[in-house]
Amino acid sequence: MSTSRSTDAEDLCGAIEALLEHLKPFVAHITDIDWKPKDGVLSLILRGMVRRQYDCLGAVTTLVRNGLGYAAAPMLRPACEEFIWATYLAQTQKAEAEELVSVVGHGEVVASLSAQDDYAGRKVTRELGLEAHLLKMRRSELFARARLQKLGQKLGWEKRTVQSGSLPSVGYIAKQIGQTKLYNLLYHATSRFVHFSTSELLRRAWGKSGKVTICSDNFGEYWAAFTLHWGGLLLLRT
Repeated sequence: MSTSRSTDAEDLCGAIEALLEHLKPFVAHITDIDWKPKDGVLSLILRGMVRRQYDCLGAVTTLVRNGLGYAAAPMLRPACEEFIWATYLAQTQKAEAEELVSVVGHGEVVASLSAQDDYAGRKVTRELGLEAHLLKMRRSELFARARLQKLGQKLGWEKRTVQSGSLPSVGYIAKQIGQTKLYNLLYHATSRFVHFSTSELLRRAWGKSGKVTICSDNFGEYWAAFTLHWGGLLLLRT
């Protein structure tokens, strides 16, 4: 980045750094709490969303200050989904929201253990002391699916989602809270970074006929400003 004049990304970076400093006491206050298992995990998850977004936005400013803003955009994907889910959970009855995150967490643990078991093999799973836990979690999958089906009926999810005992897409959740446009924009933008994208790769090639340079920094200023803007907005709205 130029040292002779400020750029949009640099101006935004300064503003975000000031915002993070201003929010620092608040974030510390809501993420250092008394907690017991009977309190449930919903509050931990909601507070965890704020903490992760706060920390990641700080990482974005570090990347931008070091001329690496082009690498920051993927952090918007979870921030966007967290904002959408936080809004949805806040609009849901507390007991149902608590059960929902519990069932989702169960499914994620099963998926993680199964993925590791499939890749490394049962022998490694056993050596890690995880075999009994994996088998126990798998035995409870049908019960967890039934819980999700019941929840889906209560919350008015689409019939096919309820019947399959699966979680609705983030796009569906975004629609329920009136944030489809935001979701579509940020999903499209970040998909270029988390999936194979010819257009995103070609953005790194700049020059004239006969000579081009291929460098991530060629489009870095744009992605730095984009990520800072939306990252700050999502943190505040979450």
